Formats: sequence, C-alpha cells, structure tokens
Amino acid sequence: MMESIAQTIKLIQTNIEKVSNVNTSVTKITNDATTLGENIKTVDNAVKEVEASNKTLIDNMNQVGDVMDVMTESINKAELTTKTMLSKYESSAQSAIDIEKVVGKLMEELGVGGFMGVQDVKHGMKISISDVNGAKKEYTGEVTDRNGNDIYVTIENEAGDIFENRERHKNNICKLNIVVDNVLYCWSDIVIQRSKSGENGQFKLHIETNPQVYNRRKYPRMPITNACTVKFEGEDKTYQGHMVNISANGFAISIFDSVFADAREKNIVVSVDDFDEISAHPLEGCIIRSSNNDGEYIVGCRMPEDVQSIKNYVSKNYCN
Repeated sequence: MMESIAQTIKLIQTNIEKVSNVNTSVTKITNDATTLGENIKTVDNAVKEVEASNKTLIDNMNQVGDVMDVMTESINKAELTTKTMLSKYESSAQSAIDIEKVVGKLMEELGVGGFMGVQDVKHGMKISISDVNGAKKEYTGEVTDRNGNDIYVTIENEAGDIFENRERHKNNICKLNIVVDNVLYCWSDIVIQRSKSGENGQFKLHIETNPQVYNRRKYPRMPITNACTVKFEGEDKTYQGHMVNISANGFAISIFDSVFADAREKNIVVSVDDFDEISAHPLEGCIIRSSNNDGEYIVGCRMPEDVQSIKNYVSKNYCN
C-alpha cells in the first residue's frame, strides 16, 4: 500500500514538472508571439513607408513627366524658331552675296576708296608689265617715281628685249598692274617708253584713265614659330621676335617692343631663321595691324607682291 502511494506521489511530481515545463514553453511561445507581433508591426510600418515612398515616387515621376512635356514643347518651339532663323539667315546670306557682287562691280569701276587712280601710286610699290606690243611675257619691278600722270619704274628681269615686238611708227603698248595697299590696280593699253636722261627709273608709263581695281587674292596662312630678326626699312636697329604665320602675300610676327604699337603703314624687313627652303630673301612687308597682348605685339604685314615659293611651300606642307 505504501509503495502504491509512493509511486502515485512520484507520478504527481513528474506531472507537476511536466506542467511546469509546459508553462515555461507556453511563456516562451507567448514571448515569441509578442516579438513576432512587434516584428510584424515593424514590417507593416516598413511596408507603409514603402507605399508612401512609392506614392511620392509616382508624384515625382508625374512631375518629371510634366517637365518633359514642357521641355518637348520648348524644343518644338526652338526647332520652329531655328528654322525661321535659318530661313532668315539664308535670305541674309543671299542678300550679302548680292551686295558683295554690287560692291565688287563698284570696286572695279571706282576702287575701294572711290575714284582711285594714278594719284594713289607711290614710290616703292610693286608692279608687273605684260603684253608689251602683244608679247606674252611678264616683267616685274617697282615704282621709282610719279610725276602727274607719268609713272617711272625699274624692271628686274630681262628688260633689254622688252620692245622686241614693236611695229615701226607705233607706240609701245602694254598692260600694267600695280599693288596699291591691299588691292590691285590694272590698266590696259598703256604707252611705255624708255626714260630720258635725268628721269628716274628705266621706263616711263603715261596713264590717262582710271584703273580696274581688284582685291588681292587670299592665300592660306600656315602657322610657323621660327625666330626672326626685324628692322624698319631704311634703319639699322634690329628687334628680335618670332613668326606667327605666313602666306604667299602676307605674314604675322610676335615681338616684345612698344615701338611696334604705332607702326601701322611702316615697312619692315624680316630675316627668318631656318627659312631658306621657303625663300632665299628676307621678307618685306607693310604693317597693316598691330595688337597689344600684355606687352606682346602681334604684327600683321602685307607683302608687296605674291611670292610663288612660299605659296608652293604652304600648299605642300600645310594645305594637303
């Protein structure tokens, strides 16, 4: 009987322990459920935040869409404006071409300064004489003097046979071109004869008409940086500088000397280092512009005549 009671007590104690374990497990489950609930709330809050962010994103995208619509409309308007401007530009360009043609015709008749003539010719200007008595040969030289309508010149190449085609009892007739500033004066049917004793130059040309006037041809300019020595025509003092560019009838130099600030229309002679392959002689030019760049003077010059060797060099080494 006592054993049965003892076993019953043990069973009761075992059940109590199991019940206690169950209570502990239930407590853990309750705690886990509470934690899970909190996590679910956190996830729910996060989902709500994502939802709110999505709404904000949608609003932003709608705003971006509105901006894109405005931009598209503006682009369309800009395209229309561009087409209108292009049409006006084409019209303006055509008008400019028409004006240029008219001005060109006026220049041929009157010259760029209006009614240009023999009075513009000065000592030292370069000339070319051709078609003397119909002979297809050209002679180059320069003006030595002018007296009224008479121009006195010297010829550089083979002047001895210049009148070989002369017909008996007729005047010697030729074509005359003179570089005046940056334009070309052209005369036809000009009487040429040898200068008399006491007159300057080898030949005298008598001119009664106004010339046809043309702009000198524009040649490509090649950048070069060779060092150079510069002096004003008729002076011995030299200045050191370097080349900026060169073409067949013009060049520019860079030089640090204030004497070049007001040197427009003065003639200079430029000896360029390592330049023999282009021209065997120093460059001669008349200053047409001088710009001051913090003490560095960029001096642009016009050459009195076109130099074929420079033209060939630039064409070979720069234009191709």
